[in-house]
Amino acid sequence: MSCAGVLLLTALLFPAPQQSSRIQVEGEFAYGELLSNPTTDSIMLSVMPRLDLEVYVEYGRAAGEINRRTRVYNAPPNKRCSIGIKSLEQGRRYNYRLRYRAVGAASFKFGEQHSFRTLRGPGRTVRFAFGADSHLYKNWANDVCSPRPTGSTAYFRQTIRNIMSWEPDFFVTAGDEAMTHCLGCAPCTVDGSYSGANTVQSIEQARLRYRRIMQRDLYGAMTHSVPFFMALGNHDGEMTWGGVNGFCEHFATTDPQSESARLDVMPNPFFTYSGSPTGNYYSFETGDMLMVVIDSHKTIADFPMVVEDWTLGQEQLAWLDQTLANSDKHWKVIVSPHIIGGQDGANCYYYGRGGVRSTVDGTPRSAFLGEQETIHQMMKQHGVQAFLYGHDHVAVAGEKQNAAGEGEGVHYILGGQLALNASPWRGEPWFQNEMDWDEDGVADYDNGYSGSRSVGFYRVTVFDKEAMVFEYICSDPDDPTANNVVEFTYTIM
Repeated sequence: MSCAGVLLLTALLFPAPQQSSRIQVEGEFAYGELLSNPTTDSIMLSVMPRLDLEVYVEYGRAAGEINRRTRVYNAPPNKRCSIGIKSLEQGRRYNYRLRYRAVGAASFKFGEQHSFRTLRGPGRTVRFAFGADSHLYKNWANDVCSPRPTGSTAYFRQTIRNIMSWEPDFFVTAGDEAMTHCLGCAPCTVDGSYSGANTVQSIEQARLRYRRIMQRDLYGAMTHSVPFFMALGNHDGEMTWGGVNGFCEHFATTDPQSESARLDVMPNPFFTYSGSPTGNYYSFETGDMLMVVIDSHKTIADFPMVVEDWTLGQEQLAWLDQTLANSDKHWKVIVSPHIIGGQDGANCYYYGRGGVRSTVDGTPRSAFLGEQETIHQMMKQHGVQAFLYGHDHVAVAGEKQNAAGEGEGVHYILGGQLALNASPWRGEPWFQNEMDWDEDGVADYDNGYSGSRSVGFYRVTVFDKEAMVFEYICSDPDDPTANNVVEFTYTIM
């Protein structure tokens, strides 16, 4: 299949048997080294042992000079153990390895040697990877446990290899990773325990899904060396409009189960950065850039039926306004699962679609529909240049215009897809028109110069105060000549 390969499947509700599957990842750890919450002088390393272990981290500036270490931590089985590595130098690369032993054992074993970089200071070039919508747990479960595997996981693994080859400072996803809310997730097991079918029905099923996506053959192939940031997509389960009957597989229990599982498996960014105590929105600074990750789902009580139903809520809106106003960084970037409003359709997942044409008159020159207009005006007021988002499974980049057709300085970057996913809306005329941002009669993901329908991710380079450059990198596990190539470049000056 070529880099622009397409997967068109109808989402199915799988029946939930008592047990299924044949996959178990072996070793002392349910997941290995997971880097998160970096700052200019610290970083957090998390692991989840299967056994009762004692662990510590040794590290240093050079591969042959691993001459510092943390204290020893007790790490009980199936619990996240997070180790803070502190008193580091700004913007420096460090080599490290995990040391561990079973409680009562005489000597510590060696983990593999990896590296990380602390966040950079002002005046330094920042490099980060951005992507969206891997649908990772679903794709893995369906490849392993479904009678109709899609091969999508191979595309995801190729994307991770491509990211690793670039060595970014960090990675951020716009969400849809753990798939605790799901239509079409095959019944499966993780490490011998049943992880459910479709939407999770328990905290344990949600934990197993988060745990699985962080294991060494999936995101764990990257997170040992690239710190991981995440916005919460609609399929990550933390939307509060669920009900007893599970309309579109949204149950009243899905949000608390998903939140509990995320906080059990993933470190909470709130303890390092500004934001929500539950870590569903937060912000941090690196180089000359402020990055703000927002949450488009958790403040909506009922299933959104019209564009006006979408809101960040008063508390998050006030926090966003203050965070943007208080930062003196040259570059300001917002990451969101999707625009706050957007187009809708007669389908469970057709809500929140679109970009700069999700407007009153359907052109890039008029006001956004719904609360996205409030956020857009806030971005203009506080000098935000880029709004990065996902949900639509295509990559498109463009600038919002005013009534006169002049650029307003706020650019919308749609994140593409980190793995090969079903995207039935791509064949809908209304969606193709919605994604024709330059109004040339062709959806921008098919025009060859400002968009892509391929699997891939963005390499984002922030050159001091000079420019922010987005390169969409194609992932193709079947064709080496099409893999890891730049499909289009978009530059903000």
